[in-house]
Amino acid sequence: MVSYFYRALDVLAPLAREAGTRLLIENMPFAFLPDAESLMNVVDGYGDAGIRVIYDVANAHFIGEAPTEGLRRVRDRLSLVHFSDTTRQSYKHDPLAAETCRSRACIGDERDRISRAADAGSHFAQSGCRHRR
Repeated sequence: MVSYFYRALDVLAPLAREAGTRLLIENMPFAFLPDAESLMNVVDGYGDAGIRVIYDVANAHFIGEAPTEGLRRVRDRLSLVHFSDTTRQSYKHDPLAAETCRSRACIGDERDRISRAADAGSHFAQSGCRHRR
């Protein structure tokens, strides 16, 4: 699979540069790069610093990867974090806290917690990344 992926990047990476855009690779639970470690091993192995990562927190949770560890692993190539809600039993991309909150008070509490987490994630990405957007 990796050789096919690299052949695709051989075509796509120059096109992206020519178009003035970036390629972002995402961790996907049903693909051959489901977790941060395998994703980074393959992307780093290709050797193009312009290829970046989208880290999907719900995808990580679904496969049992700790998002904090996954974010640490991808931070050198991190360009975007995708937040949504899922369970371990059913693959979803619901609005955050959809599974745990049904009351307005709970949703407000979760919104505050998520806002603080997003702020912390932004700080983490800015302080932990050598490559800036």
